Amino acid sequence: MKKLSLTRMEIITLIVTVLVIIFATLAVSYTTGFFDDIIDRFVNHNVIDAERDFEEEARIMRLLRKIGYGNHLHFEFQIIRDGERHISGGSGFPQMAIDPFNPWHDPFYTDVVFVHTEAEALDFPDNIIVAWPREYPFTANRINNINRNVNMTPGVTFEDFELSYPITVADLVDNWEKVGDMMVITGTFEWFGSLYNGYTIRSEN
Repeated sequence: MKKLSLTRMEIITLIVTVLVIIFATLAVSYTTGFFDDIIDRFVNHNVIDAERDFEEEARIMRLLRKIGYGNHLHFEFQIIRDGERHISGGSGFPQMAIDPFNPWHDPFYTDVVFVHTEAEALDFPDNIIVAWPREYPFTANRINNINRNVNMTPGVTFEDFELSYPITVADLVDNWEKVGDMMVITGTFEWFGSLYNGYTIRSEN
């Protein structure tokens, strides 16, 4: 094969031509906002990912709070596994299923719902964990403790939490967040407060 040879002037001309094409392309891209569009997409993508992570963290924290609250007040938990209905008197598997860092985590379960009776739990789909107050004396004892602790805590009133004296079983379900916050303030449920404020999704890195 004949070896291709270029003169020095031809090489310089070729380099200049390539540079002109590159700079012209960059200039057109700059004036049309092409690079701005790329940067915006990159930044917006990262912002959206961060917002989704925050929303997911808040969602999981709320579900874990509900499970911890229900467990502390001796709620019954219904969870459907492989089409079979299971009732447990503690948070055990429901908490493991919700916590993404537990080996038994199952993304199939997407929510935790409080209801007043076991009969109401039957109306929910299999991916919803349902809990309700037990019909046992210690539920009444828990309520009595809450009412007594509020009355014995200086500067704390039921009205501070938009609740009325005395707290009832219905309040445990319908106003669970308000009751939970009141329990934290009065020291009835101390670790609930740390869960409420301290749960964060841990990085795998």
